[in-house]
Amino acid sequence: MRFRIADALVLDPTRPFEAKQLATFGEADNPLHNLGHNTVYFLPDDTDKGGPNAAAFADALNNHGKGHTHLIAELTPGVATSPKTVIIPTVTMGNLKQAIDMWSVGQEAVGWAIHDLVKYGVIPKGEADNWLGFVQVYIDPMNYPEEAGKPNHALWEAIYMSTYVAGKDAWEGKQDVDWMLEMAETAWHPFGLGSPEAIAQARNHAWKNASLCIVTGDKATTTVDAPRNA
Repeated sequence: MRFRIADALVLDPTRPFEAKQLATFGEADNPLHNLGHNTVYFLPDDTDKGGPNAAAFADALNNHGKGHTHLIAELTPGVATSPKTVIIPTVTMGNLKQAIDMWSVGQEAVGWAIHDLVKYGVIPKGEADNWLGFVQVYIDPMNYPEEAGKPNHALWEAIYMSTYVAGKDAWEGKQDVDWMLEMAETAWHPFGLGSPEAIAQARNHAWKNASLCIVTGDKATTTVDAPRNA
């Protein structure tokens, strides 16, 4: 059984995305704050053999850093998912508001995404107990519900969809080398240069004008030749 991993980005489904929004990313009402950017991976459950996958799962549940409390994916307290799945925050939780987001809508949305991967047949029911799930969840610290004390529905939907899409792609092995090369034709990072054209220009400039060196001690030697089509 192979290691399965995939990544998905889902923006706030209630508001359109525009590149100009990047300029106001620090403002609380920016729609980029209600996004789901999750990485999902599945490892075969080797608990019976005392294997490294089970050890990694236990380590993720028990070893926490400051502002990074890991938790189990659940539909509700006491009803964990299968595959058993650990949620790993990717942004440091610096206050109670962020922690509540993770332990409420974050935990619930991931739990139901894993549930639906099984319910809708992406992960066969007979295989679910044989795997361990890991979900890296992004919740921006500027996520604020429109009304204090009420769930952030847009955030829930974004985390749910990004977990479901990444989980489906991971299980089906979609994000392989052919997929990467195909998607690279139009890919651009929402927090990067802003367009495929800008990326192409930067890559071309880097190869033609930059010195690519490996520094060893006090010597620097150019070791990389530009691609033929750069």
